[in-house]
Amino acid sequence: MIVRRIDAQLTRLANQPLWQFVVVVYTVSLVVKIAIMMMASEAAVAVGQPLLRYQGDAQRSLLVLFIQGVVLAPLLETWLFQQLPIRLVGRFSRGLVLPILLSSLIFTLLHYHRLLAGMLNAAVMGLVLASAYCYRARRPDGHPFIAVAAIHGLHNLLAWSVQWAQRSGLVPAG
Repeated sequence: MIVRRIDAQLTRLANQPLWQFVVVVYTVSLVVKIAIMMMASEAAVAVGQPLLRYQGDAQRSLLVLFIQGVVLAPLLETWLFQQLPIRLVGRFSRGLVLPILLSSLIFTLLHYHRLLAGMLNAAVMGLVLASAYCYRARRPDGHPFIAVAAIHGLHNLLAWSVQWAQRSGLVPAG
């Protein structure tokens, strides 16, 4: 029953214009990621572990990081982690569950940062991006690649913006 409701909601969302789909999926996924970070933060404090280990790359310029993280990575990763696995599995499976889970697993494993918060964030993003791809692909004019690359790029833009703000001295680093 609940799976059908979720499927109906996602189908309805996927039928919205591309820009609206991207904005809604990005916003909802950001809220979910923030909630996970808050829960993981409490758990990390309870066991005395760091939430995240920032491994900033002070050697690379912000422009290079922007091009790599906000432009190139979403395009390449959408192709590698969503389009290829979903299309391959789609040849053997009619449903959405297997393609979404496989794509999510690949994304999560290749974005795993050895800490709970990083793994949970990667898993959420993997599910979000794979689901977005599959649901937009159902439409003849759904442009799933563009939708997923845009959502991914917006998430990376937020992370890049934090680095920019830290390097600019607008917010404290660490």
